[in-house]
Amino acid sequence: YPLTEIDVATNGFNHRRIIGKGRLGTVYAGKLENEDVVAVKRIHPVLVLSNAGFGFSSVMKWLSLAQHPNVVPIIGFSEAPGNRYKS
Repeated sequence: YPLTEIDVATNGFNHRRIIGKGRLGTVYAGKLENEDVVAVKRIHPVLVLSNAGFGFSSVMKWLSLAQHPNVVPIIGFSEAPGNRYKS
């Protein structure tokens, strides 16, 4: 998903869309153009910028391994502003 679509879905990461906060970041509720409801986790910048991105990659690996009924699977992520997503 392009960052522009995620931005629209979360209404610009509006504070009214926050559904959770944690040690790793903030979770926002969103609705995509196709009406799919999504949860978007925005990782805290310090984790993204620490160790030239190593922290972010480690967090993504850890989150992608999580298997729990209350945790949704990761379908993509961006390592930098823009449209660079992996899935």
